[in-house]
Amino acid sequence: MADTTVASGWRGPVLEWRARFFSALIDRLTAEGDRRLLWLPVFFGAGIGVYFVLKVEPPLWPGVAGVVAGVGAVFALRRYPAWCEAVLALTMFAAGFAMMCETARERETAMLQRHLRPVMVNGRVIDVDLVERGWRIVIENDPLPGLAPQDQPRHLRVHIPSSSDELNPGDRVSLKAMLYPVPAQLLPGGRDFQRELYFAGIGGVGYGFGGAHRVAEPSGEGGWREELRQLRTDMSRRITAVLSCSTGGVASALITGKRGAITEEVKQAFRDSGLSHLLAIAGLHLGLVGAFVFFVVRGGLALIPWVALRYPIKKIAAGATLFVLTCYLLISGAAIPTERAFVMNGLIFVAIMIDRLRLSMRVCAIAAALVLAMDPSVLVGVSFQMSFGAVVALIAVYETYGARLGRLVHGRSLPEKVRGYCGGVVVATVVVTLGTYPYAIYHFHKIAFYSPLANVIAVPVSALWTLPWGVVACLLMPLGLERLALVPMGWGIDITIWVAQHVSALPAMSG
Repeated sequence: MADTTVASGWRGPVLEWRARFFSALIDRLTAEGDRRLLWLPVFFGAGIGVYFVLKVEPPLWPGVAGVVAGVGAVFALRRYPAWCEAVLALTMFAAGFAMMCETARERETAMLQRHLRPVMVNGRVIDVDLVERGWRIVIENDPLPGLAPQDQPRHLRVHIPSSSDELNPGDRVSLKAMLYPVPAQLLPGGRDFQRELYFAGIGGVGYGFGGAHRVAEPSGEGGWREELRQLRTDMSRRITAVLSCSTGGVASALITGKRGAITEEVKQAFRDSGLSHLLAIAGLHLGLVGAFVFFVVRGGLALIPWVALRYPIKKIAAGATLFVLTCYLLISGAAIPTERAFVMNGLIFVAIMIDRLRLSMRVCAIAAALVLAMDPSVLVGVSFQMSFGAVVALIAVYETYGARLGRLVHGRSLPEKVRGYCGGVVVATVVVTLGTYPYAIYHFHKIAFYSPLANVIAVPVSALWTLPWGVVACLLMPLGLERLALVPMGWGIDITIWVAQHVSALPAMSG
C-alpha cells in the first residue's frame, strides 16, 4: 500500500510534465503553419549525418526499408495530418540515410595506406590547375606497380613542376612520382581531407620527379565534362597570361573557380580579413552577375520601342539571366556554394518569369534539399555549412527586420544613399559573420574581428567594378579581346588584395 502511494506520488508530476511538454510541442508546430515543410530538409540532413556518426559501415537495407514503410504509412495516415507529418519527417530521415549509404557505395575507392617511393605513373589527365610552382593535376591512373588490384586508387592528385609539358584534360601522361597517403586531420574535429578526397575519388597525393610528359592527345572518351574542364583550363590560362601573380589567380578564381595561382600569403590575408567569401563563387557573385545581366538586357531592350511595346522584356531579361547563370555555374566548376546560389537565384528569376517573385526561407530549404540530393556527402563539409549558415541568417533577418532596414538603405540625397549602402553592407556583414562564426570556429579555430571593415570597402569594389568587368571579359574571350576587360578588372582586384593585406595586418586581427 505504501509502495502504491509513493509511486502515485511521483507519477502524477511526471504525467503532468509530459502532458505540458506535448501540449507545448503541438502549439509550436501549429504556430509554424506552412513553415513546417521547412523542416523536411533538416530531417533529410539528419539522416545523412547519422551515417557519419556511425563507427562501422552500415548496410543499405535499413534506410530503404524505412523509406518504403514510411511511404506506406503516410498514405495510410493521410486523413490524420499530425501523424502524417510526423511519419513524413521520419521518412525523410530514412531517405537521407539510405541515399548517403548508396553514395558511399558508388564512390568507394581504395586509399593509399603507405608511402610509395618514386614509381612510374601513367594515366589520363582529369583536371589541371595552375599553382605557384608548376601545376596540380588529377590523374585517372593505370594500375600502380607493387599494389594489389583491390588496393589500386582510382585517381591521384600530383604536383608537377613547370618544366612539364603543358597538359590538358584528356591527355595521356607519363611521369615519375613520389606518392603518399592522403593527410589525416591535423586537429580532432578539424577539416578532414581524407573524407573529402575519398568522396572525390582521389586515393593518393604526391609530387613528380622531373617533368611530366604528354603521351597522347585527348581521345574524346570523357565526353562533354572533359570538354568543359578543357574550356575552364583554357580560360584560366588566358586570364593568367594577362594578369600575373595573385591578381590573375583571383581573377581566375572569380571566373573559373580555379584558385591555384593565388599565393599562400594572399590566401591567408583573405582568410584573416574575412574576405575569403570573395574567392568562393557563391551568392554574392551570382547575385551581382545576375543583376548586371538582368538590368543590361532589360535596359537594352527598353531602348527599342518596337520590342518594349510588344514583348515582356522583363521576363525575357530574366530568361537571359538564367541562361548566363547556368553558364557561370558550369564554367566555375559547380562548387557547393555555387550550386546553392544558383538554385536560389534561379528560383528568383523563374519566379519573375511566372510573376510569383518572393524571397523566403522556403527558397533556401529547396536549395538545401536539391544540393543534398545531388551529393549527400557535402553535409559535413565546411562549404555547405558556412554557405547555408550565411544565407539562413540573412533571410531570417530580412524576414524580421526587412522593412526597417529598407528605410535605412533607401535615402533621397546622395550622402544618404551612400550612408545607407555602407550601412547595408555593414549589417549584412555582421549578420553573415555571426551566422558563420560557429562553423569558422569549429573548422578553422579562429575568427576575424575586422571583417565588417574589410567588407565595407572590398564588397562595393567587387560589386561595382570587378565582377562587371569579369562578365565583359568572358564576352570578349571568343573574339580574343579579353585583355581590354581583364586589365581594368585587375585594378579592382589589386584594391581588394591591398585591403585584405592591410586589414589582416591590424593588431589583434584574429583570435
